[in-house]
Amino acid sequence: MNKRGIGIWLSSLLTALATAHLLDALNVMFHNAQTFMLRLYLLPSETIQTINPHSYLILSAHAAVIFWCMTCVTFFKSPIESFFSKILSEAKYENAAENQLLERKSEMLDAINETVELSHALISQIRDIICSVRAEVREIRNIRESIEKMENEIIQVKAELKSLKMRVFAVSF
Repeated sequence: MNKRGIGIWLSSLLTALATAHLLDALNVMFHNAQTFMLRLYLLPSETIQTINPHSYLILSAHAAVIFWCMTCVTFFKSPIESFFSKILSEAKYENAAENQLLERKSEMLDAINETVELSHALISQIRDIICSVRAEVREIRNIRESIEKMENEIIQVKAELKSLKMRVFAVSF
């Protein structure tokens, strides 16, 4: 027999004994009889006579209730404890499933984060390239304008050269 079985038998015996004392106390209170249960303990009759019937009733009622509660706690599996155990086991199972799901989703989010970071780096590089191309285009525009000015100046210089050649030839002839 296991410890629980022995505990049930012991607490049941104490409950029955306390209930018998309770019935004896009720008999003493309502029928003014002498106590039967206390005489079984071989107590001197003077000691038994000095016990107040009200105190005997209260003490035996409390003892019966306390031992009955002990029997119930020992006998019955606590419904609250089994309920909490069931909830905890379900929570552990759900927690494990949620952890697996969260792990998969976190891996996906990590992959998305890496893609976003790579895209951000590429966009930054492209932005830098575009800025340098714009600067070069401005420089090319400035060079083109300078070339156009030079072409105009060259045309003017050629025209002046022609006019000078004609003057020089006209003076020499």
